[in-house]
Amino acid sequence: MSITGSYYDAARNAQERWVATMEQMMSEWRGVMPAGVDRMDPQELNKQMREGIDRSFDFWTKALEVQRQFAYRVADANIEYLTALQGEASQLGQLMNAQMLKASEQVKSASRMATDAMADAAAKAEQRVKDAAEAVKPQD
Repeated sequence: MSITGSYYDAARNAQERWVATMEQMMSEWRGVMPAGVDRMDPQELNKQMREGIDRSFDFWTKALEVQRQFAYRVADANIEYLTALQGEASQLGQLMNAQMLKASEQVKSASRMATDAMADAAAKAEQRVKDAAEAVKPQD
């Protein structure tokens, strides 16, 4: 089905529901009509119907406003939650950075110690080689 067809069907369905609602409202209204309504002034009847329609729409307007306010409160609560979550994430990131820097320094320190130990071992080995060479060298 095309988009236009979908819009048409949605509009038609909404209109059918509106008509059904109005027919139901009118049948209920007829059930509570006072005796002698057939002798009422059509203008007065129209006025009463309009007042009923206004009351109905006023009610739904107020109901929607309550729902809107509730939705605003939910949104505000989400903002507070997300702000708190961001703060916690930021703190966690700072802690992780500090730990990573500490670990990096420890690795650097261990690397320096290993390098120094290897340099000492190489110097000692070189000295032993020199000493061994001196020991084997013929004396004149």
